[in-house]
Amino acid sequence: MSYTDDAGRPRNVQDVEREANEITDASLDATRRMLRQAEETREVASKTNEELHKQGDQLRRIEQNADHMDREVKIAEKSILNMEKCCGCCGCICCRAKNMDKSKDHKRVFSAQHGQLGEDGVIDEQPMSVKGAGAGGRGGQGGQYINRITNDAREDEMEQNLSAVGGILADLKQQASAMGDELNDQNEIIDRNKEKIQMVDTRVVNANTRTAQLLKNA
Repeated sequence: MSYTDDAGRPRNVQDVEREANEITDASLDATRRMLRQAEETREVASKTNEELHKQGDQLRRIEQNADHMDREVKIAEKSILNMEKCCGCCGCICCRAKNMDKSKDHKRVFSAQHGQLGEDGVIDEQPMSVKGAGAGGRGGQGGQYINRITNDAREDEMEQNLSAVGGILADLKQQASAMGDELNDQNEIIDRNKEKIQMVDTRVVNANTRTAQLLKNA
C-alpha cells in the first residue's frame, strides 16, 4: 500500500484508511475461503481413510477364512489318513500326501501373526484417527501469520483462520502417512491371501484324490 499518489504527493488519511480497509476485507475473505477449502479437503481425506480401512477389514476377513479353511482341511486329512491305515493302503504312493504343514512355504505364509477381528467384526488394531490431531505451525515473526495494518478483529480472525489451516495441513500430512501404511499392509495381505488360497486349493485337491482312492479300494 502506497502512502503517496501517482504524482508523488502525500495521500490524505481517509484514502489511506479506505485502502487499508479494502485490503483487510479482501484478505479476510481469502483466509475464509482457504479455511473452507482446507476443511473440505480434510473431510474428503477422512472419508477416503475410512473406506480404506473398511477395505482392509474385508481383506483380513478373507485371510482369516483362508486360515480357517486350512485348519479344516488339516483335520480332514487326519481322518483320511486314519481310514487309509484301516484299509491298508496308506503305504501306496498315490495315498501318501506330502505334509504341507511342515513345508517352509506353509510356515512362512500361515505362521505369521496378523490383526484379529473383534466380536463386532472390526479389526481390533487400527491406526488412530488423526482428525484434529495437528497443532499446525506458526508463521512470521512473533508467531504471527500476517503483518497487521488495522489491528482490529478482522485481523484477529485472519490469524485464527490461518492457524486453523496450518492445523488441518498437519492433519492431512498424518492422514496421508496413515493411508500409505494401510495400503502397504493391504498389498502384503493380498499377496498372502493369494498364496494361502493356492495352498488350500492344493490340499483340497489332494484330499479329494485320496478320498476317491479310498472309495475305489473299498
